[in-house]
Amino acid sequence: ILNTSINDTFNLTTADTLIVDSLVGGVPFQDYQFVVIDANGCTDTCSFGIFEPPCPNIFVTETITNVNCPGDSSGRIEINSVNAQAPIQYIWSPTLPDTNVVDGLPAGTYQLILIDSFQCTFAAVYPVTQPDSLLTISCMALTDETVPGATNGTASVEIMGDRAPFVVDVFGPSPSSTNAATSGTVDLNGLSAGDYSVIVTDNNGCVSDTCTFTIGAGSCSLTISATATP
Repeated sequence: ILNTSINDTFNLTTADTLIVDSLVGGVPFQDYQFVVIDANGCTDTCSFGIFEPPCPNIFVTETITNVNCPGDSSGRIEINSVNAQAPIQYIWSPTLPDTNVVDGLPAGTYQLILIDSFQCTFAAVYPVTQPDSLLTISCMALTDETVPGATNGTASVEIMGDRAPFVVDVFGPSPSSTNAATSGTVDLNGLSAGDYSVIVTDNNGCVSDTCTFTIGAGSCSLTISATATP
């Protein structure tokens, strides 16, 4: 059997049918030629061609879930393909599992090469993004209790973030949970004396670092005077 890429010889002891498989096709055809030579040196030739259809266009749709909070790994990519013949190999870079759904991704750029069972391919690059800004807060005690046990101290929390609304959780002698519709200053009132910590959660579920403040106990100012009468 002869062609530009194959030059094989097969020996038959008697006249028989010869089956040769795994021949590669081509466009328009991959030509092959059989040359048969018998024991007396007599020859005969036959030729044929194998057609291999071109790969169909593989259409891919992707669903990308971006990272919720700066620095975390909540990204996800799901790939669905049309015209790719199973089984399908998914080669990701950076290296990820050989599957059409990958999750637990940090922000970054991911390259996919899809190869189907006919060795037809599709390649694409998918970006997974994260929010631009961190959620940050600062705390400040404003006023202490006026007198011990008055529970009228005040403080403020400054929220710096762009994913409103926010939940402000206060931990301490007078705990509370407050909703804030926008970033900016949140006033805390009715506080007892003691140490406090605050965390803020934004609309994406991102949690700020903790800030702290202290409310002082009020003091009594009592003056007693006495007058002696003879």
